[in-house]
Amino acid sequence: MNVRNVLAYLSEILSLCRLARSGWRRFDVPESERESVADHVFGVAHIALILAYLEKVPKERWGDILLMALIHDNPETRLGDLDRIATLYIRRKRATQQALRDQVATLPNSLKTDLLNLSKKLESESKEAQIVKDADVLDFALHALILAQRGYRTRDSAKSSLAELKTKAAKAILREALKEENLATLWTKDLELTGDPR
Repeated sequence: MNVRNVLAYLSEILSLCRLARSGWRRFDVPESERESVADHVFGVAHIALILAYLEKVPKERWGDILLMALIHDNPETRLGDLDRIATLYIRRKRATQQALRDQVATLPNSLKTDLLNLSKKLESESKEAQIVKDADVLDFALHALILAQRGYRTRDSAKSSLAELKTKAAKAILREALKEENLATLWTKDLELTGDPR
């Protein structure tokens, strides 16, 4: 194993922490208020885990779901975060496959093969792939609702995401989110915050 090649790969993946999601600029959301691609991947992984549970996917298949969620945007280190308008002008599937092949080319063979196979599985119609795709859409929609509640014109994008979702669980979560007045602080509503917050 060439440790320098592994380190180069990790260095590339960590650059996702500094790459802001681009689609929000179409709604005049400043970069300081946009999540990074790494933030998005983190959200997708957590949402995918919840969807796997709610959709009653056997636990032995959760590993593939989480791994697909983790790598689903890896090619964006080379392509940038392509929003929907940008994808009208490029062959996204072909470009992302080539970027991933190049990205993993110098990794140990078995790891390279596993990552490429997971990427192919993500393009399939499997239940695992559908969960990751729904998690990707749901993460976008939840962020759109939070931004809408801050005054940006993103609510319609969140609502239209319902039509893209395939799993019952993802649809139910988004329908519930659309009813919330302040999604960003929903988790604090049932907490007893008493005394000094420090």
